[in-house]
Amino acid sequence: MWPRLKTFKCPPLPLVRNCEVIDTINTDLKQSMLCEQFTNEAVSFIKRNRDHAFFLYLPHSFIHVPWFSQESYANNSKNPNKQKGGTISEIDHSVGRIMSTLKELGLDENTLVLFVSDNGGVGSTANLPLRGGKGTYWEGGFRVPFIAHWPGMIPANKKSSVIISALDIYPTIASFAGLPASSKQVVDGMDMTKLLSADTEESPRNIFYYYWKNELSAIRYQDWKLMANGQLFNLKNDISENSDISEQHPDIVKIINEYFNEARKDLGDKRMGLSGENCRLPGRKGATLKFLIPGKGENEKSSSYWPVERIQTKN
Repeated sequence: MWPRLKTFKCPPLPLVRNCEVIDTINTDLKQSMLCEQFTNEAVSFIKRNRDHAFFLYLPHSFIHVPWFSQESYANNSKNPNKQKGGTISEIDHSVGRIMSTLKELGLDENTLVLFVSDNGGVGSTANLPLRGGKGTYWEGGFRVPFIAHWPGMIPANKKSSVIISALDIYPTIASFAGLPASSKQVVDGMDMTKLLSADTEESPRNIFYYYWKNELSAIRYQDWKLMANGQLFNLKNDISENSDISEQHPDIVKIINEYFNEARKDLGDKRMGLSGENCRLPGRKGATLKFLIPGKGENEKSSSYWPVERIQTKN
């Protein structure tokens, strides 16, 4: 992703299909083709699996920086930053191709499609009226579009502002498929099938923890959001988080502080020096993991990985 980046010493970026390196992305032009290539693979996968159940996960490298869209999208963008606007337009076109493919194959009525971002916009991105962006615990960092499409199962043109998290995708899909969520691990997500199918307008999730790395920075309770520094906001009336109303609502502050105590006991809080009693360990491949990019480790000795080295630069 960084053929011209100067602050990192980066390895070559392989393009991989089924564990086989089919190309190396080492030019701006090659990077600009990734969205189209990923979409082509997705469309091909859908067509190959049209006759039985399938799961497609498509995490585009667009629109993450650096921005390299195809020239036609950049030139037609109305965004002052042509490359940034071009990547957004190309993602939109990609989604359109996938939706059209489902319709052409007669799969549209029987396929659940979810569209969601991993975080709010970064840098010069306008997240208004939300405050902040990626890397912050303001709503602009955490609140993202979440679109669910399933004709006949999910009502069209219905909007909701209740709490739902990407954590909820796994148990929700499992429930729609008639399968139990895993009993071998703690499942932090909640089943949102009734909410999506409009059987209810209430979310089973009333609490959401805003963690910044291992630091608990805020908690949302219903329409209220309490910051770790004691600021309180009502997101229903103040989505921009401009007015601290903690002094007017000490009862709400007390309720949410109890949730702070529970979260810190369960998941920890580095700011408070707490490790937590039930931290969820990340899944790991184990000793059999093999890296696709050969490189050199410390002292220039051959290694099975390529370290990405930070280079100190002067301002």
